[in-house]
Amino acid sequence: MILDLLTETVYQRVIAGTLVIGCTCGVLGTFTYLRRQSLIADVIGHSSMLGVTLAFLVSVTLLGIDGRTILVIVLVSAIVGVLSALLTSRIADTSRVGPDAAMAVVLAVTFGGGMALLAEINSRSFPSSRAGLKDYLFGNASTVTWSDIRVSAAFAGAALAALLLLWRDVQIFVFDPDAARVLGRPIGLVEVTLTAATVVAVVIGLKSVGLVLVIAYVVFPAVAARQWTNSLGAMTLLAGAFGMAASVVGALVSVGAGRVPSGPVTVLVLTANAAVALVASPKRSLLVRALRRRSARRALLRELAGEGGAPEPASTPPARPDPAEREEALG
Repeated sequence: MILDLLTETVYQRVIAGTLVIGCTCGVLGTFTYLRRQSLIADVIGHSSMLGVTLAFLVSVTLLGIDGRTILVIVLVSAIVGVLSALLTSRIADTSRVGPDAAMAVVLAVTFGGGMALLAEINSRSFPSSRAGLKDYLFGNASTVTWSDIRVSAAFAGAALAALLLLWRDVQIFVFDPDAARVLGRPIGLVEVTLTAATVVAVVIGLKSVGLVLVIAYVVFPAVAARQWTNSLGAMTLLAGAFGMAASVVGALVSVGAGRVPSGPVTVLVLTANAAVALVASPKRSLLVRALRRRSARRALLRELAGEGGAPEPASTPPARPDPAEREEALG
């Protein structure tokens, strides 16, 4: 197996591609998780179906090139993803529709539009092959090419570089947006950068993990990393490491198993990793919390038992004797 990993071209492509995607999704998913906007990754992922089909049509009809060109797919899908995220925020801010309902509306419209375009593309003849478009639903790491990897690495590098340039402002914005606004930080720039970087992370992972399950790819590494550390920097690095490890394991298992999509397998690996962190991490796990609650309950019971054995203080002072009764007693 190790020799295959080093010599077989398929395995080499799978490892290189999933390392890039896992690192980018894990790192940028940290900020999505901390801002409690995890479902926006699901909106971006499902809207990418519209981006993929539009990219195919743009490539074939306008540019006259292969409709599966990864550069065009990433660019168009990123534009559609950013517009979908902005539209979701706009609907939630300017109407009585809540954020969750706004996300559901945008997700349904964009994903439904993408599936309708896919059906239309399959019903007509084009000079370019349509093979592989369905792989964007559930992912297939074995179809990733070196060209795909280079394009994904370039976009991932740009997203991570933008994050590093705004690192101090990002830290303040994530934990206290009001303080960042009072301090005069570029809130608009930071928010747009985080949104665009998250879109890039989602889009470059579509071919390997698929748009249906991409939310797990973005959120689960951050969930697992949060259980092991209280530092933002450490959490970001750990989430990237978890994303890389899970994506490589899931992709290799899917390739070795044959026709198994890499997306579901990777999600199972991510789920197992998050479950272990939730149960067994030394500081924030469910087990540690249960033991702390049990210890606190016992301490409280001991304290209450100690108070119950002590004599109760007199609630009222003793009554003074009546003067007539006193004279009668003296006699």
